[in-house]
Amino acid sequence: MVSVVVPIYNGKEYIKETVDSILAQSILSEVILIDDCSSDGSYDYIMKLYGGIPLVSILKNESNQGFCKTANRGIECAKSEFVLVMGQDDLLDETHCENMLSCMSDDVNMVFCDYDLIDGVGKVIDSTNHCAHRERMIEDLCRFNTIPSVGLIMKKSAVEKVGGYPENDDFPNYGEYHLWIRMALTGRAVFCGKTRSKYRRHQTNMTNSFGDRKTKIKLNRYFNTCRRQVIDNKKVSIKTKIYTLLFMGYYALKLHIFR
Repeated sequence: MVSVVVPIYNGKEYIKETVDSILAQSILSEVILIDDCSSDGSYDYIMKLYGGIPLVSILKNESNQGFCKTANRGIECAKSEFVLVMGQDDLLDETHCENMLSCMSDDVNMVFCDYDLIDGVGKVIDSTNHCAHRERMIEDLCRFNTIPSVGLIMKKSAVEKVGGYPENDDFPNYGEYHLWIRMALTGRAVFCGKTRSKYRRHQTNMTNSFGDRKTKIKLNRYFNTCRRQVIDNKKVSIKTKIYTLLFMGYYALKLHIFR
């Protein structure tokens, strides 16, 4: 069974469609909705819709904490060993969790899948394969975050073992890359081709704020913090460590030259 955690911040527009897709799952332990001090009435809205439903727990942060701290709070509350942290505007097919768990095993820390890109009204605008089954997971992760978070299921015990999402004050809403590397270094991360999640692209997506050069430079410093985990890990080959260092230098130079 799966515990699904949904951090919510001003998500009133799409949250009903998202939660309904979770409640329709063929296997489900619980849904944990956590409002991060929204200003659009999200908390009252979800209380009206789902308050009193046995499978749904509704929490509210006393102050705005950002995605990472809110997700960690939800994972800590989860009753199941298998946890899915869901975007407040994304969607799942009815058998998503069931298909994902069929790819889970004792030595696997997390299972990820591909996704369809949908617009604000749920229309599919891109169904290409954004990722593939990666046999060289660490080699891929030493460059960029190559694991989609949409629909990903992870073991609660593995998340707790590596310390959860990093609670970084500079990027309180962006910590999955750091977590994926630590999870991949302590266990397997496997690709499930039996299902696809749905990632919604709209004007208020968090990633839309990463476009300007100043933010890219700041974000690259965060990426380098993540990549240093690869360099410092004894299990990683010397070849991969050298490649990671060269890539870090190249990308930093590229950001400064192409302004």
